[in-house]
Amino acid sequence: MTEKKHEQLGLTDDDAIEMYKTMLLARRIDERMWLLNRAGKIPFVISCQGQEASQVGAAFA
Repeated sequence: MTEKKHEQLGLTDDDAIEMYKTMLLARRIDERMWLLNRAGKIPFVISCQGQEASQVGAAFA
């Protein structure tokens, strides 16, 4: 059986799942912030869409 890519990096299945969940959370928060901005409830938003993997990878390290 071939080793999974995340295992080659020393990550367990649970590590990869936790990182993915955190990426999804970051995206959902970003989407919510945009909605709040468009509704006039917060003054500005700096989007991170598309950068979730970079953020989570750096934080996880």
